[in-house]
Amino acid sequence: MGNQIHYEVFRRAGAKGAWTLHEVASTRELSIAMAQELMAGEKATGVKVVKETYNDDTGDFMSLKIFEEGHNQVKIDPKAEDAPHALPCFKPDDLYSYHARCTMARLLSDFLSRCKITVTELIHRADMLEKLEATGTLYQHAVQKVAVAQAANTAIPVQHIVKSLNELTTKAINRVYRDQRSGAFPTPGAEHIAPLAIKLAANPDSQYLFNGALARYLMESKGWDDKVQLLLKLMEHAPAEDAPRKLLLSAIDAIVAEILAGSAALQDLMAQFTGILRFLELFVLLLALLIAFNASAISVDERARDHATMFAFGVRPFAVLRGLTVEALLVGLLGTLVGIGLGVLAVRWIVSGAATDMPDLGMIVSIAPSTIATAIALGVLAVGMAPLFTFRRLRRMDVPSTLRVME
Repeated sequence: MGNQIHYEVFRRAGAKGAWTLHEVASTRELSIAMAQELMAGEKATGVKVVKETYNDDTGDFMSLKIFEEGHNQVKIDPKAEDAPHALPCFKPDDLYSYHARCTMARLLSDFLSRCKITVTELIHRADMLEKLEATGTLYQHAVQKVAVAQAANTAIPVQHIVKSLNELTTKAINRVYRDQRSGAFPTPGAEHIAPLAIKLAANPDSQYLFNGALARYLMESKGWDDKVQLLLKLMEHAPAEDAPRKLLLSAIDAIVAEILAGSAALQDLMAQFTGILRFLELFVLLLALLIAFNASAISVDERARDHATMFAFGVRPFAVLRGLTVEALLVGLLGTLVGIGLGVLAVRWIVSGAATDMPDLGMIVSIAPSTIATAIALGVLAVGMAPLFTFRRLRRMDVPSTLRVME
């Protein structure tokens, strides 16, 4: 995934006023236009635009000042001027952004997995926030990890960042507590979701309030698969109007994405499917063993006179068995390699067909080396073990009678 970029517009009031965040824009032109409008309307004595580039690999922002204008110039150390901000978030609403939720999912993964909830549910449910606060250590460790990471790129002490983060999160948590007590988050049924989306579509806090209601709707789910089924059920009740429909589908998409991004949730969702695959693996292995045994038995019967002749010349049964086993191992290795090659081609063909019908899935065929090694080991072992089951027949062979048989 590429780096994501946004532009922050800052304003300064007074001769030596501090910079304060005015607005965040998605394009360079819009952010500069905002800054120039502030100066033209004499709403600030100074403005600047900072380009923030988010690195998905490191989770950090890289700041670059691209525009500045002001009636008076205050001498500031360039290093301090372009240093990243003390906080990745400025107000409680910023904690609901995509990047903030990704950070929380990474830091609180164990808590989320244990409670079987997503980040969106956590930050909209008073009972879960109270449970998180009750952990004490976990909550403070998450704050400290963010503070330490941010302090590494700034000259601001870690203690100051920790204090600011605690104040910010406390405001956000208290807001959820207050809205929960006031009944701002209803507990809707599936049939009430569409009317609720229509009602909240024009509200400035529509996303926050709707996610709060959606989190309460999912409270009765007993697991990740049940949660996904409830969300898919809501799509049947999606309103036809554009704004309410977008509000509903975006909320569902965010929660489903968080479920699929969590390893524990994905494992639970795939548990039934992988169980079926494990059963099929065992069935195929037993089937291969039976086929190999049948082939070995037929081979021993067809070459009975050859074996009897070898026994007549003093060759021990173990030597004959060793030869049969080596032959079976070579055949098993060749057959397994051919089977793996054909299997990979079949999977690629199936995936390419699915990608044509469903291009949004973006499936990529990737077979781990350990999977190939396991397939080779099991395939060769199954075929190589087959001659062992014919050893009893070889030892009990009536050599004179076998040699008298006319072919």
